[in-house]
Formats: sequence, C-alpha cells, structure tokens
Amino acid sequence: MHVAFVSSVPPAACGVADYTAHLVEALARKGILTSVIQGEHWGLWSLGELWRRINDVRPDILHIQYPTVAYGSGLGPLALIWRAARTVPVAVTVHEFSQAHPLRRIAVMGLASGAHHVVFTNPFERGALTKWLPQVWSRSSVVPIGSNIPFTEPTPGRNVFEVAYFGLIRPNKGLEAFLDLARMAASNPHPFRFVIIGALQADRHAYLQSLKEKSQGLDNLAWESSLTSDQVAARLARCGFAYLPFPDGASERRGSLLAALGNGAVVVTTRGPQTPASLGEAVVYADKPAEALKHLEELLATPDRMEQLRARGRAWAQIYSWDAIAEAHLSLYKALLHH
Repeated sequence: MHVAFVSSVPPAACGVADYTAHLVEALARKGILTSVIQGEHWGLWSLGELWRRINDVRPDILHIQYPTVAYGSGLGPLALIWRAARTVPVAVTVHEFSQAHPLRRIAVMGLASGAHHVVFTNPFERGALTKWLPQVWSRSSVVPIGSNIPFTEPTPGRNVFEVAYFGLIRPNKGLEAFLDLARMAASNPHPFRFVIIGALQADRHAYLQSLKEKSQGLDNLAWESSLTSDQVAARLARCGFAYLPFPDGASERRGSLLAALGNGAVVVTTRGPQTPASLGEAVVYADKPAEALKHLEELLATPDRMEQLRARGRAWAQIYSWDAIAEAHLSLYKALLHH
C-alpha cells in the first residue's frame, strides 16, 4: 500500500506539519510506503503542479491534512480533492473547524463534501461539522492526535518551583495569560520561576517582540526557543508545572497538553466545550491567572496531591500513542481500498 499525504512537514513551524511527519514515521514502522506532496504555492493555479506530483508517485490512497500554515488562504487543496476523488480514494483530516474563520469553514465543508472519508481529531469537531453536513457522519471517524514531543522516563532533579508554557508562539494561544501569571507571582514573595518554551512561526516576529516588551522587568521569566523535540521533552521533565491557558479550553487535540502531561509536568489549564470529562482527573482547571496562582500555591503545600496528578497525567497522555494512531489509519485505508 502506498499513501500520499498532501501537507507541509518540518521544518515548517506548524503543528499539522509535525503531526504529518510523526504519522508518516508510524506508518513506515508498519511497512506502509508513504510520500508527502508539498507545494511552493497553494492557490488554484497550483492544481496542475500538485496533480503532476501526485501522478508521479501513483499512490493507492491520497490523504490531505487541512489546514496547515503553508496553505494560507490558498484553495489548491480544495480544488485538488475534487480532481483526485475521481481516480483515487481520498481521505481528509480536518484539524480545525469549530474555531476557524467563516471562510475557512466553508473551505473545510467543501473538502469534506468531496472526500471519500473524513477524519476528525476529536468528537467535538466531528459534531460541529456534521451539524452543517449531516451526510458526512456516515463516512467519517475520530482518530486523536499524538504528541509531537517524546515522553521521557521520570528523572530526579525536577524543579517543583518552575512553571512552563510550551507551544507555538502566536496569538490566541494563551501567552498573555501566562505573562499575567508571571507578573502576579513577581509582585508577591512567591518562589515560582516561569519559562516559555516555544517555536516561532516565520511571520510572528512582531508578535514575539511585543510579548518581550510586555515582559520587560520580569526577573522570574525566561524564554527558550530553537530546542529539538528531545530537548523540549527533557526541559518539560525538569519543570514542576505547566500553565496552558488555552482560550477555547484544553482538549485531546492539544499536542502541547499531551507533551506536558507525558513528561510529568502537573498541568493547570482551562476548560472549554471540547474538554473531555476524563481529563479532569489528570489536570487542575483555572479560569484566570489569579486562580491558577492560587492552585499552584495549594499544590506546593500538598506534595502527595501533586504526585498523584503527575502520575494520572502521564497515564492520560499514554493513551494517545502513535502506534495506535497508525493502526487506526491503516484500518481506514484498507476499508477505502475495498469499498
């Protein structure tokens, strides 16, 4: 079996690019031949070149990942799915719908309408799209994402006073709330230290600079970037806590959440419509930075509770292994080929 993915891959700073690279590796370990189709441009005029690249590899399955940072507002993937579906089984993984811009949602609905099968990364997103396109339900499934960061074994030397943020440095990721937490802690005699471990997207330099200007004078805050996946894992394994204030709430779609939990950080995060009930046993919820600081203080005073959360967090993250994700995709591909 040969599966061709349409997606960006590293070094692109994009969670979907990282996801695709890990899925390709996991499928390769199961003996599946894969190719990745990338483009310099993703507008409608790119359709001919994209289709030529697909014909060059002659895949049995075409699997489009949508959206990626590289696509921008380009409609090439949308045109491609309608062209390809006439000659090869096509799957599309929808990584974002409910929170997307209205024009992006229209494009996603076009992709879902043209695909033979639609993969969602959690039940909430499946429900959000099929509310508009009920006919997609019967040819869709849910396959959760895995962590793009490896999980390390528990090691001594964890700094229980260190609180980490991890993720892409871009708007609407909760970084402002993290800085507010560091500022609140600095204004009182708290022992906490804060570290932002992030990857910067190419077009977000101005945003990063504005954050650094806002954080000037915070002696309890450090910035760390350009770390490899293994270095990020080791760094998270040395942190006592992670504060991940997602504006729309934590969910199994959050790779940064899986990375923090899997590496033993006690996570304080936000709850939203997509948050699964099972996560409540593994994290602590806080609506605002002031509430998060209160929880951090309470957890420091109750080390047994802290260790219990650490163990539950690791167990929750382990459910989302790349081996299981690859098996779910393999079952899907076999079904598409025999349809």
